[in-house]
Amino acid sequence: MQRFYGKTVRIVTVDGKVFEGVVNDYFYPEDNDFNSESIVIDTKSGEAFEFYPYVIDTITIVDMLEEELDNLIAQKEKELMLSGKK
Repeated sequence: MQRFYGKTVRIVTVDGKVFEGVVNDYFYPEDNDFNSESIVIDTKSGEAFEFYPYVIDTITIVDMLEEELDNLIAQKEKELMLSGKK
């Protein structure tokens, strides 16, 4: 989970709730009461939420999604230009 520090992420919990924000803190297992690592995200609305691995179904780096989408759009535009359809 430490690799997400400083990244904008989208977290889907095991009960289906979706959270998006910047990971602003990472806690080592030995620093937590539950002896498990955790991360804290700050949302755009200013709320902070702490997540443990066992409550996370998926975690995705949003910056990577946006970069992949930009690359896919650029690729499709190039294909259209080469085919003469644009």
